[in-house]
Amino acid sequence: MKVQRIVAVLAVICASSCFSTAQESPFNPSHCCCGGTPFGGGADSAEAIVVREDSPMGMNALGNAKTAQTTRKQIISQKKDVSGSVKASFAWGADIGASIDLTGNDMSAFDFNVFLGLKRGWLNFLGLGVGADISITNSSRAYPVFFAFRTNFRDRPSVVFWDLRGGMAYNQLEHNHEQWAVYGSTGIGVNLARNSKFDSSLSLNYIFRQRKKVVGAEMTHDFTDLHMISVRLGVIF
Repeated sequence: MKVQRIVAVLAVICASSCFSTAQESPFNPSHCCCGGTPFGGGADSAEAIVVREDSPMGMNALGNAKTAQTTRKQIISQKKDVSGSVKASFAWGADIGASIDLTGNDMSAFDFNVFLGLKRGWLNFLGLGVGADISITNSSRAYPVFFAFRTNFRDRPSVVFWDLRGGMAYNQLEHNHEQWAVYGSTGIGVNLARNSKFDSSLSLNYIFRQRKKVVGAEMTHDFTDLHMISVRLGVIF
């Protein structure tokens, strides 16, 4: 009788130990002091372990899954934002430079230009501009009115860009002659200091200025076209 009571007490203690161990470590049934799983089945039995959603392990797994899904949605949203953030915006700027006459007509000049338009992605600038070319050694002047185009051929910022301008110039020539003639400029530039509000640059440009023949009452002035090299320092806001 005493032996049976002792066996019964030991059985109760073993069951309690298994029950508490199962609650603390649901994935380690071998920790049971009886050498088996807490719910029957030996150490060699292969039983599927079901994790309850309201258990700590289940809540942790669900939380990780939701976090991963949220992160994925954020990444997709950011990609959409990046692709959709390339918008056209108003821009204006100015540059100043000096031009060297390559034709031997002694028409080297100081240049000043202002322009306004828009920019968007690879289109660094597109708009209209006006300028003044003031000859250094004589009283000649030219006032170009032009379309301006600048690009680096990519949506991201880069060091080098291409600049193109074309239009007409109002020429004030020697002997008080005035005329409208073709004006064009193209060149390669490099970006200098920049931030979210402005871009500064330095460029080397070729300039073409047409000068038409003028037939006067007393004589004919055979003005020749100008080919010039210009260095410009500019900024775009």
